[in-house]
Amino acid sequence: KRKRTVVIDYSQPTKAVHAIADIFYNDLQTPAPNNRRWWSTFRAKVVAECIANGVNKTTAAVQTTKWMANNGFNFRSLPF
Repeated sequence: KRKRTVVIDYSQPTKAVHAIADIFYNDLQTPAPNNRRWWSTFRAKVVAECIANGVNKTTAAVQTTKWMANNGFNFRSLPF
């Protein structure tokens, strides 16, 4: 697997959150399981990574949810 370098600009928190979510999602070896527990863990990891890099917690949470919606993942439609 080729390594890639991604530069994330944390002065633009919205873009930063989406970039981190993309990276975490693209690093998966398997397609994401369609269940709520997996997605809450994914969301928590993305939010934690953003906060660790100085992104506001609320911004990180809201943008991660938006990222999921943009990519067709909706908590409401997920089975438990």
